[in-house]
Amino acid sequence: MSPALWLTGVLLVLALGLPALVLALLAVPVAGRAEARVTPGGVDLRSFSLDWPGGWPGTPPVRLAREAAGVPLGVAVFGRPVSRGRRASPAAVPRRPGPRKVRRPARPTVPFPLRPWRWFWLAMDLLATGPAVAQEVGHLLSRLAGSVRVRGEASGQFGFDDPADTGMAWAALMAGPWRGLATNLTPDFTCPVLDLRVSVAARGRPLAAAWAMGRFFLARPVRRWWWQRWRRRARARPGRASGLPAGAASGGT
Repeated sequence: MSPALWLTGVLLVLALGLPALVLALLAVPVAGRAEARVTPGGVDLRSFSLDWPGGWPGTPPVRLAREAAGVPLGVAVFGRPVSRGRRASPAAVPRRPGPRKVRRPARPTVPFPLRPWRWFWLAMDLLATGPAVAQEVGHLLSRLAGSVRVRGEASGQFGFDDPADTGMAWAALMAGPWRGLATNLTPDFTCPVLDLRVSVAARGRPLAAAWAMGRFFLARPVRRWWWQRWRRRARARPGRASGLPAGAASGGT
């Protein structure tokens, strides 16, 4: 066999085998569980675990878990933790202290995923496109809800400043049963209090969620929205509107 033919066969196997392997891995169900405590100070994530594949008898092959608050996230393969050893730092060489440089304090920046208002306005802009987009959003939510099975449990006590508000919230909770949610809450009509312990367990296939997201973004109304948004951002760049380079449009040389 000639080297060229052998190389062509290897490339063909890789081109066909890698996508099939990725699809097979995404088709395997994944199970996750999280426990948190909700107080007036915020939400404290106590523990978190993600098992692949989900429903594996005994120890799962791959587990991404955080066992307790303050413990870093760890990965375990067949029950054995995977960690990279720290390299020994070289011996510190004493250096003579030099003059300190005065640095301006850096402006705190918020990463894009942590800007809730940015996501809110993007969602409002998408929904304002028309009723067809709202219909596609409904289809997306129904597909995602069908691809993931979620079970939750909430326990603790709660209360508001007005006992009437506490009674209305308690009546709404008791009007269930809520699908997949078990509640063991105690209302407090004497003083405002919030101390809840919430645990959520979910199981689903990443391939089904990815298929639903792909169908949503490739739908005609949604595709038209992000295409127009990309064109507006491209036209808003310096020099695009006048047909000149960026330096000439800004007056640079």
